[in-house]
Amino acid sequence: MSIQSINPATEELIETFVPFTHEQIDEALEQARQAFLQWRTTSLSERSPYLHRVASYLRAHPPVKSLDRDGVLLYTISNHW
Repeated sequence: MSIQSINPATEELIETFVPFTHEQIDEALEQARQAFLQWRTTSLSERSPYLHRVASYLRAHPPVKSLDRDGVLLYTISNHW
């Protein structure tokens, strides 16, 4: 089974996604929790280079696509990750 993101104005298929299993979601949440526990103890001077790299990447690869059709603005997540 897949999930499709469809432009309602044109019925054009924007993206097809494969849903995650409950196990994949649990694993991702646990990894995020562990990363946060480490990140929150990191000093600002240590965080700075990482944040600059993320900002540069996001400027080059915006994570959101927008479609404008008859004044309706639609968003979908880009698949750059």
